[in-house]
Amino acid sequence: MNKMRLLSLTVVSLGLASVAHAGTGSEGGYGILFWLFISFGVLVVMAQLIPAILVLIGFSKGLPVNQKLSEPIKEEKGNF
Repeated sequence: MNKMRLLSLTVVSLGLASVAHAGTGSEGGYGILFWLFISFGVLVVMAQLIPAILVLIGFSKGLPVNQKLSEPIKEEKGNF
């Protein structure tokens, strides 16, 4: 029973020590995978932004500046 208690105490001690050292690390900044992920996201946004701008330009060219309302059609009384 004494060996089991010693083994349990050792495992618990090592477990608590690993938690204490988990928070320490280098403060060097972000890694290369983070920047690759961010740049891929920016690339996706830019790829969607360019066609959106082209569509807005096309809409603005299609809108008439001086829009006249059409005159009502006069009914003709005649032969059908």
